[in-house]
Amino acid sequence: MPPPRSPTPALADLETLAAAADPVIGLYGPKTISWQIYREHACLLGGGRALLLQLAHPAVAQGVADHSGYREDPLGRSQRTFEVMYAIAFGDRETALRAGQRMRARHRGVEGALAEGRYDARDPALLLWVVATLIDTAAECYQRFVGPLPDATLERFYAEQRPRFALYGLDPARTPATWAEFRGYFDAMVAGATLEVGEVARAITRSVFGLAPSDYLQGILARERGAGLALLDHWPLRGLTLDAVGVLTAGMLPPRLREGYGDTLPSGRLAALRYRSLLATLTATYRTLPRSLRFVRQYLDACARLEAAGVSIG
Repeated sequence: MPPPRSPTPALADLETLAAAADPVIGLYGPKTISWQIYREHACLLGGGRALLLQLAHPAVAQGVADHSGYREDPLGRSQRTFEVMYAIAFGDRETALRAGQRMRARHRGVEGALAEGRYDARDPALLLWVVATLIDTAAECYQRFVGPLPDATLERFYAEQRPRFALYGLDPARTPATWAEFRGYFDAMVAGATLEVGEVARAITRSVFGLAPSDYLQGILARERGAGLALLDHWPLRGLTLDAVGVLTAGMLPPRLREGYGDTLPSGRLAALRYRSLLATLTATYRTLPRSLRFVRQYLDACARLEAAGVSIG
């Protein structure tokens, strides 16, 4: 039997979301924790983590293998996910709503066979896991590279996210109600039997980490600031960059899943030492970056849009 498909989000939920949003500010705005977190390029340092967490779900991995053309475009799916996420976070109301509509439409027809049963990208369990990896990774990266967030702030962050789940095709009422419940769900998924890194996931990982550094970073950055990145493709910078990406991704994954990816990621005591050294270096330097480098382009564009409309950024 195929898995149950996610019901179409109630029209009332989407209409309520649209009605509550300012046409210019959009679905979040400068007073939200979501803007504070998602504006940071530091969140993109966890792009590999989010992707590998998703691929650890066999149904997600098979869907990527069957429908994404990952061999020709290894980062295409991740790039599109980031583009949608930033359009929802920083776009005006119509931009955000259209991005959600495109995401839901993209899931139609993404289905196929598994070793046991079938998968469907509209399955609420799969959608929730993919969205959860993005939320958890954003919060994790912010706290590792920018600074700690109190529990109350994390609760507020999640409370801002949950009503928007309808944009992805989820019924918000059937998702964890609080940050504490969300953390319980996430930890149970990581520790449970649902996630199991298979050869499909490892093959996709080899394709992604086999990219030239400029292609990898340009893909993660959604093609922004691509000029000059080709310098990273030259030895020894190529080796150092690929090594840093792999070490960072491996160090941020839960141990059980990192072990499941085997030789596709750095492992062992030396990799752990290198991760801690890299983390210390990034933490010490990241907050000194100018706005143009520290914050994502979509946030800077949103600030310009609001300032032109006379809206205070704060």
